[in-house]
Amino acid sequence: MIKKWKTLDEKDVSINEHLRIYKHRVQLPNGKIIDDYGVVDLGAGAVVVPVTSEGNIVLVSQYRHGSDEIITGFPAGRYDEEETAEVTAIRELKEETGYETKNIKYLGKLISNPGKNRGWVKVYLAKDCIKKGQPEGDVTEEIEVMEVDWDKMEKLILEGEIVEAQTIAAWMLARKFV
Repeated sequence: MIKKWKTLDEKDVSINEHLRIYKHRVQLPNGKIIDDYGVVDLGAGAVVVPVTSEGNIVLVSQYRHGSDEIITGFPAGRYDEEETAEVTAIRELKEETGYETKNIKYLGKLISNPGKNRGWVKVYLAKDCIKKGQPEGDVTEEIEVMEVDWDKMEKLILEGEIVEAQTIAAWMLARKFV
C-alpha cells in the first residue's frame, strides 16, 4: 500500500506573494529524511470552457512569460478566500473575453505537476455564452479572443497549436457535456 510522506518542517522561501515556494523537510515511508524538498503553491485556480449557443468554443491567446510564448487556451485565473472558484470562472470569462453566461456547470478539478505543485484548478463549463463587451485584461494581459467550432478544437490540439495542459484537460472533461 502506498503511504504518504510526513512533512516534518515547512519554511516559506517565496520571492513574492505571486509565487509561493516552500522548502520542506520530509520523512519518506521507508524512514529516509529529505531536508530540502521544494514545493510550489501556484494558488487555487479556475478555468472555464466557454461555449456559445451556436456550439463554438471561445479561446484566448496571450503572451505567457513563463513559457516565453503566445499561448492559446481557455480563460482562467486564481482565486482566494474572498471569491469562490465559480465566481472566478465567471469573472475571468468576462474579463478575458467579453463573453457572459448564466449557464455554468462545475466539471471537476485538475492539478499539474503534483510532485512539486499544490495548487488545484477547478474546471467549469459555461454554455450559451454571449459576447457583451471587449476583454478587460489587467496590465499584464494583451488578449486576442477567437471562436472555433468543436472539430477545429481537436485539430488545434493534435497539430500542437494548443499546448497548455490545463486547457487540453478541461476540454476533455467538457466534451461529455456539449
